[in-house]
Amino acid sequence: FKSGTSPVARTGILGGLMVSVAAAGFLAFQINKLEGLPSRLPDDVRTLVTTSKMESERIREAAGYNSCFFVPSGHHGYDRRKVDLKTCASPRPGRVNFLIVGDSGANGVYAGLRLHEERLGAYFGYLGYAGCSPVDFDAFDGQQRKGCLETDFPQLRSAQIRDGDFDFVILGSVWLKSSLPGVAPFIKEIQAAGKEVIVIGKTPRYDTSTYSLLTRYGSVAKANGALIHHLEGGYEEHQAINGALRRIAKQNGAYFVDVLGSLCSPQECSLVNKRGNRMRYYDHFHLTEAGSRDLAALVTPQIRKIVADWNSRKKAER
Repeated sequence: FKSGTSPVARTGILGGLMVSVAAAGFLAFQINKLEGLPSRLPDDVRTLVTTSKMESERIREAAGYNSCFFVPSGHHGYDRRKVDLKTCASPRPGRVNFLIVGDSGANGVYAGLRLHEERLGAYFGYLGYAGCSPVDFDAFDGQQRKGCLETDFPQLRSAQIRDGDFDFVILGSVWLKSSLPGVAPFIKEIQAAGKEVIVIGKTPRYDTSTYSLLTRYGSVAKANGALIHHLEGGYEEHQAINGALRRIAKQNGAYFVDVLGSLCSPQECSLVNKRGNRMRYYDHFHLTEAGSRDLAALVTPQIRKIVADWNSRKKAER
């Protein structure tokens, strides 16, 4: 305080500050209470947790969710929508054209890769279906299989693969063990249509939401260390599925892009993006927009090499 400030004024100022601090603390307590967060959660962690609820909308917008993605009626509150092929699957002349096919796990693949179209001289189209692996729907049973077949998506997907002027078809999924038997037949179907195939490997899938772990442990470092223990089926099963996909791709003349090793190590997985300011997942496996950018940074250099190899083979065949 300035030396000329009276004791009464000083008391008033200090009292006002104390009221402001108390009000801020009460507001934070109310926010934590409403959101079910521990009252002593650090500010950076609280921000990550609270904003994670907006990430699902960000990725859906970035991935053309409303126009490129089949959503069964009632799936997460969405009405069933028809795919707009002009938006989602229209190859561009003079570019290397990719069609990404998959379940909701492919959202993150598409949202990230489309940001690299100009640098790659590419176009990325996308056809996805919530909850349905990009392989044989007969692998599913009961209600899930019914949901996968309730629209004309299987026929539309096959028609785009057969008739669309795409150079590559990218298969993206969270890849469960039940998906593996259908991968090789689907690769053959795509190759029979004259397209090259790229299989994006296994991505992490957890048995609980990443933001709930962050809330429980109260720090990014501690939650990252715990995350490895929450991989659904364990790290070894993730490695086994990833290895099986690699072998299937190689045995059937398809390309394979590995991402698991960069997203998880045997010691630790990361629930935040590389910059540490955004959640990488908005639930137990779906990538956020920030997570999709991280994934694209891993995938793009490998795709560039694949395209270079493809161009070399085409020149050699002339």
